[in-house]
Amino acid sequence: MKKLSLLLFFLFSQFAISLERTGFHSSLPHLSYSGAGGGSLKSDFSYLINPALLGYARNQQALLAYSFKSHWQTALFSFMDRSAGIPMSVTFQREWYSQGKYKPLNRWSASAGTRISPVFSLGVTARRAKDKEGKNRWNGDMGALFLLTSQTTLGVTLSEILVYESRNQRTLNFGFYQGWSHFFSGRVDASFSRKQEWIIRGGIETLFQKFFAVRVGGLWSFKEKKALFSGGVGFFGPRLQFDYALQKDQKIFQHIVMAKLFF
Repeated sequence: MKKLSLLLFFLFSQFAISLERTGFHSSLPHLSYSGAGGGSLKSDFSYLINPALLGYARNQQALLAYSFKSHWQTALFSFMDRSAGIPMSVTFQREWYSQGKYKPLNRWSASAGTRISPVFSLGVTARRAKDKEGKNRWNGDMGALFLLTSQTTLGVTLSEILVYESRNQRTLNFGFYQGWSHFFSGRVDASFSRKQEWIIRGGIETLFQKFFAVRVGGLWSFKEKKALFSGGVGFFGPRLQFDYALQKDQKIFQHIVMAKLFF
């Protein structure tokens, strides 16, 4: 299993690097909470927002997601493995316009993170992308996670560390997670960039009988004075999990379905 996981990680890394484009929607699998999850230990794929959470991820896991909003469609695949000693992940995302007006966008990300102490972890994410002139550009994120109690965590993430143009802005995100029991939890993220100013995201999750979850969330943009609302459900099995989420933006709905496999 260890050799197979390393082989899959290497092959997928090479595949993703050959398909890079600009940008990456790291919060897509957290649509139920409107993108919140930068400090959440309970969501296995929160490392897509904060790579420091890789230090608390399971041994091996894979995510396959499909999202559609109006004529835009997105497919995402993420694979995480920690058999090499340091938890690592590779994520690939393809976005396309169903009416063929735009070329498909292929995006990739590679992350690593580990625990520095029982209550503190660090992580980094690297990306290679092409700008509008077709030049390769490197960028990345760095994150930290503080385990305040067994049910309370605080995450800090700095995204888009290298700024090449005005539309590429550094974003500082604070993610807070609070669990009140195994069956109920909440999370709030606050992010700031010069372009978007402050955006607040949040959501709660309630579990029923340990195999069914209901989630609701929302987002508020201080610059645009606009609120978005989201929600979703999840079905849990021993090694397989299915999720559905949607978010409403005025009269347009974004939907996402996900399958999660734990080895």
